[in-house]
Amino acid sequence: MGMYPAGNVIYVTPTVVAGTTAVDDVMFATTEIPNAVASRGGISKLIGICMIDQDNEKHNMDLIFMQNQYNLGTPDSGADISDDDLIAAKILGAIDCDWDKTGVNIASVSSLSYFAGVNRDNTANQMPMILKAEEGSTSVYFSAICREEMAYAATDDLTFVFHVEYLG
Repeated sequence: MGMYPAGNVIYVTPTVVAGTTAVDDVMFATTEIPNAVASRGGISKLIGICMIDQDNEKHNMDLIFMQNQYNLGTPDSGADISDDDLIAAKILGAIDCDWDKTGVNIASVSSLSYFAGVNRDNTANQMPMILKAEEGSTSVYFSAICREEMAYAATDDLTFVFHVEYLG
């Protein structure tokens, strides 16, 4: 792996459900963010997230970040993770994403949103967030919970762009 001087911009396209996903359902299986840290077991600072929505859905969701890959449940079903697995996942943090406050329409079929600070109610700072990879890894993982009904046309309609600053 090459070194990036100060950080990285990482594109990740999880496999979302094509069709309707209900409120409080898992949006996609826990997905790797490769090179989230510069060195194995290292840390970085998540300073921003851009979401590119090719289906122009613009729905609210909660993102959950973790050191280890543990699914929160089956996509298109309610979250169902045991307490033991939740602890083993080594949760790093969560971010609530509100498209109404940060969304930008690009075209009739695409939109994007950028999150870099406070939550949807402007009551709590969510970023920057420290990310830490498990020993021997440079990856961290994330998943999402729907906060309103969603209906993506294709499984690759949502891309996340993670802006990270490497710390060690």
